[in-house]
Formats: sequence, structure tokens, C-alpha cells
Amino acid sequence: MTEESRVPEFLAQLVAKRIKDKFGYQGASNDRLYQADYDHVTSENPTCNECDKSHIIHRIYRDDNDPYFHYGIIASGSAAVKEGKTRQRLSEEYGALCFETEAAGLYDFPCLIIHGIYDYADSHMSNLWQEYAAATAAAFAKELLLFVAPGRVRREKTTFYEVASSK
Repeated sequence: MTEESRVPEFLAQLVAKRIKDKFGYQGASNDRLYQADYDHVTSENPTCNECDKSHIIHRIYRDDNDPYFHYGIIASGSAAVKEGKTRQRLSEEYGALCFETEAAGLYDFPCLIIHGIYDYADSHMSNLWQEYAAATAAAFAKELLLFVAPGRVRREKTTFYEVASSK
């Protein structure tokens, strides 16, 4: 895929057909990454209104709201990662870009997992970005399917085979 991505276009089409507030970009002010060793203040309050903002990791300002796509390792397991320290350790140890629990059963199938990331795998977990992440993943899958010939998929090896042969 060498030409400019059509994902923002596909995402805009989806958002226009659905509820914008739910599937649209949730705003930079709602995208907070806290230091890995700073835990959420209270479990009774799901928002981070009481969390110390001095522990937020400030990132470079972006000129646009177009989604970023990362290609790499997705750690898959039976339980969600809910601690920043655990996220950091697994990321450093295995190079994992994100963590998920839904695709673990697909290990034996020739597939590509496209996963929308909606939280930072820490105690500050929020579902605010979940619908946007799902819509973005769907838009990316649509764009990818425009480039992949169905016959090529049948010839691919399973994830299990690829992992086993890389050891």
C-alpha cells in the first residue's frame, strides 16, 4: 500500500452513517497516558478526574486527528493487562505494541489480526475510545481488503507455524 491511505475517508463515511459522538475521534484532551508506575486513584470512580495530572506523559502535538497504524507484535492472552508496570515489562520483553484477549483462539488459523487499541493497558482503563478504535480497525480492514487477493490468503501459514519456526 504505497499510495495515501483511504482509512480517514472510510472512517468519515462510517461516522457519518452512525452516531458521530460514539464512533468519532474523542479528542486529544481525552487521550491520557500516565506513567507506568502511577496507578488510578480510586476504583469507585471510573474517570481520571481525581488522578494527578503531573503523572501524564506529554507527547508531541499532532497536526491532524488521522489514526496511526502500528505493525508489530500483539500480545494475546486470557486476561486483560491492567497495570502500567506489567504493560511496560511485556512491551520491553516481547516488543508487544498492544495487548488483547479476543484473538487468542485464532492462533492455529492463517490470519492477520487487526485490532483497534482503545486504552493503554493500565489501571486508568476507559472504554471512551472503544467504538472509535473498532471503527478505525474496520476502516483499515476495508482498505487492506482492497489490496489482498483472496487466493493469497489460502496459501498463508498459520500463526502457530510462524511463531514455532522463528524459534
